[in-house]
Amino acid sequence: MYVLLVSYFFIASCAQDDALKNTLKTLSDNLEKLEPQIISTATSLAKIDCNINNLQERAHVWDTFQLHVSAWNEQLAILDRKIDILNKGQEKLFELESKLGALTNIEYKIDETLSLLKSKTRDVHLGEKLEKMLSRQKVLIKIEGGNTKPKLIMKCKAPRLVEEFLKDISSKVDIIFDKVVEGDDYEAKPLRTPREVSQNRNIQEKLLEKVLDIENISLTILKRVEKNCGNSFDTFHRSFKSGCDELNNAYTSGVYVFGNLSENNYNRRFCEIREDVWTVIQRRNNFSSLQNFNLSWNDYKYGFGDLTKDFWFGNDFISKLTNEKSLILRIELEDFDGNHVWAEYSKFLVLPEENNYRVIIGKYRGNSSDSFSSHNGSFFSTFDRKNDEAPDCCPCAVSYGGGWWFNSCFESNLNGVYHRAGVDNGHFGGIIWEKWLGDYSLKKTLMMVKPVTSWP
Repeated sequence: MYVLLVSYFFIASCAQDDALKNTLKTLSDNLEKLEPQIISTATSLAKIDCNINNLQERAHVWDTFQLHVSAWNEQLAILDRKIDILNKGQEKLFELESKLGALTNIEYKIDETLSLLKSKTRDVHLGEKLEKMLSRQKVLIKIEGGNTKPKLIMKCKAPRLVEEFLKDISSKVDIIFDKVVEGDDYEAKPLRTPREVSQNRNIQEKLLEKVLDIENISLTILKRVEKNCGNSFDTFHRSFKSGCDELNNAYTSGVYVFGNLSENNYNRRFCEIREDVWTVIQRRNNFSSLQNFNLSWNDYKYGFGDLTKDFWFGNDFISKLTNEKSLILRIELEDFDGNHVWAEYSKFLVLPEENNYRVIIGKYRGNSSDSFSSHNGSFFSTFDRKNDEAPDCCPCAVSYGGGWWFNSCFESNLNGVYHRAGVDNGHFGGIIWEKWLGDYSLKKTLMMVKPVTSWP
């Protein structure tokens, strides 16, 4: 019995071995068939992973492209507005040209009236008053050209009231001119009767009254033009003042002229007078009329804006100023909630135009967090002059607006597009100081310099 059981188990074990061998053989055959499929699957997975990476890169590029498209749309909108302004300006130019032609005609009639009156009257006071009036009138306008066609030059920009006064002058000059011309025949005749003598005297007196009216109007014009064109700021001669840093606390903040006021306005500066005296080189604020800062290389070269409001002093002037003395730069910022921060830099140097106004920045101190030092060594760029490190497809000034020392692209851009309210748009649009409020467009900026005396 025992032998039978052993034999049974032996036979069963052999059968299981055969089944196991068959199973293993089957698995081996299947594995040989599966191996190419596994390799093919692994290859497909690698391709899918590569495609996913490519899609991620393309998605990033697409996001960047959308950003630039948005910036381009803004630039196109600005361009449309500029075209509208140019069209309106052209209409105003034609209107001004006609007004200048009318002024030239007035000058001609006054001269003709003077000569006719001189030839027809013995009253020397009348001629003297006319000459006096003309000499004053020519402070406002000047006729050049000799025997050629007269050319009228406006001495300064005349306000609207001046135009109204000039129209009044024109009508009165026409009256006098017509009266004088109409009187040619009677004046040529000898005055034989007392009545004719009396009539002639009355006509002369009326003409003199008209001339005096014109003179009074001219004086009124001159006063208004002087008020409009005159300087509303103190003027200091170079002989004893050369810049804001030579003023003290006895003076008040405002615009000053140092030396002769040249055409490039380098000597005309806004002096911010506090405990120390600073020269302001840039200002932005929520003024009722905003200055456009998205301007050309040439605009940034010579400066633009109103020194008492929004302005850029001019890269040529900033470069000259920073090369005359070692200067500290102070930047003051404000958001639309009334929060203020500041930053100062121990050195601020802007190289000349041949170096693309490259900026050299010193050590930082302040409470704004430093968003300017990263621009150290950068060149200045505008929409028509790319000097940044961004790809050729996407220049910083074109993408974000303004002229600045862009790299690729910026941590600060104080000359960006102005927004009437803070804009946290994720696209760095506006006036940005990244390490303070991120992609938030600021309300107010102030950039000013003073000579280095000490640095804590």
